[in-house]
Amino acid sequence: MDEDGKLLPIGVPGELCIAGDGLSKGYLNRDELTSETFISHPFIPGERLYKTGDLAKWLPDGNIEFIGRIDHQVKIRGFRIELGEIESQLEKHEDINETIVTAREDGESRPYICAYITANRELPLEELRGFLGEKLPDYMIPAYFVKLDKLPLTKNGKVDRKALPEPDKTAGAEAEYEAPRNFVEKQIISILEEVLGTDRMGISCRFFDRGGNSLKAMQAVNSINKAFGINMGVSTFFENPTAKNLAHCVLHAEAESDGMIEYAEEEI
Repeated sequence: MDEDGKLLPIGVPGELCIAGDGLSKGYLNRDELTSETFISHPFIPGERLYKTGDLAKWLPDGNIEFIGRIDHQVKIRGFRIELGEIESQLEKHEDINETIVTAREDGESRPYICAYITANRELPLEELRGFLGEKLPDYMIPAYFVKLDKLPLTKNGKVDRKALPEPDKTAGAEAEYEAPRNFVEKQIISILEEVLGTDRMGISCRFFDRGGNSLKAMQAVNSINKAFGINMGVSTFFENPTAKNLAHCVLHAEAESDGMIEYAEEEI
């Protein structure tokens, strides 16, 4: 079910809830927790429902796929993100053995997503991001990927999230540089670099990985709209935080002109 207690369609993640003859009466000596998780059944009068706190979704074949814990939900740049859903997609990669995805904070207390993996081989960042990009929106792609020999465990055999190392924020930065290929990408790169006070941003470099925040995003959107005579929304920028994707949005904006397309097709 969703947060409002409504049933969700096939393929949409929501909280897994249980009811039926085998349902417990509640938690022993924990009345407050019992009242929070054992609720009146919204669809069957007189029955009770247990909210498991697990995130899951129906599959087309009738099975239920477990995604993760709801308490692993985070909100980054206005988007509610299911970390377990990112883990679920990463685990589908044939060369990844284990994965844990967490939300961390940078030096200015800005949250970002970091994925820790164990794998059979070295996996380039472009491959990992491309693999996830086929299934997930851009704002759910981790800012950093950390390859470990094994995941740290607690005495109880669970992943010790506190022992996960800080990602190396400089790893692979130079190797990933992609130069702008046309006029639109070049203009957008210039705008982003000016707003961020940085240089040598590649077209696949993510705005928020280079210190961008909501205020700077609005500044960038305003400059892009003025430069190209369009009306791009801030939400579009959040969902497409690279020069490559933003250029695509500019070219397909309703206010685009034939001249803009000619510039875009002209290689630098």
